[in-house]
Amino acid sequence: MEKRVIAPFLLVFLFLLLPASPSYPEPEENSKYPDVRLKPGDIVASLHFEDVYGNKFTNEEYYDWIIIYTFADRLSNKALRSIIGPAGLEVEKAHPNLKLLYLGFADLMVVPTMFSEMVTPILQMIMNKSNQDLEEAHKIWRVPLNTERARFFMIPDYTGHYIRSFGLENAKEYHVFIVYKRKVHATFDSFNPPYVDYYMPVFDKLAKFIASERSDSSPRSSE
Repeated sequence: MEKRVIAPFLLVFLFLLLPASPSYPEPEENSKYPDVRLKPGDIVASLHFEDVYGNKFTNEEYYDWIIIYTFADRLSNKALRSIIGPAGLEVEKAHPNLKLLYLGFADLMVVPTMFSEMVTPILQMIMNKSNQDLEEAHKIWRVPLNTERARFFMIPDYTGHYIRSFGLENAKEYHVFIVYKRKVHATFDSFNPPYVDYYMPVFDKLAKFIASERSDSSPRSSE
């Protein structure tokens, strides 16, 4: 009986943790994203989340934060992290007053539902390691890691519910959506990577817009 339980657990474990191919596969020439994929100007639906540690929250709770939604699977995640990690640190360093929420969605549609409970501790291990790397990177870049201005969550997507909410079919190619007050302000993907030269201007513009919002809403002194 024990062997029947341990065997699939090990298969799932190996599937998630084996290193990806050293060379990221080139996308097919005829690969096109669906027309229904969210684009700048579109509104993100009101969504409920549960991260790998069981924390439950909604995007409405972070309505006035800039939310960075990322979608990736086991392979595409490697390429995404190598680019968006340094770019994100540049943003935090340049704009210490912005509130940033990073929601990383793991495309786990290939994992059978019956194995989901087995996968959770594996995802927690991965997230623990990511948190350690995150803390180390912030120390190296001398950027304070403050949960009042930057928070990070990993959210498993076994059914494709979140992936479809953004008009995607899967995360074989990574996708990034920059959202403020549920409105999409920019998108990035494997064909349009979030290199800092393209990523930073989005936050520069948002920083000015948010500062203007705050200025307009602040009480004016009587003349």
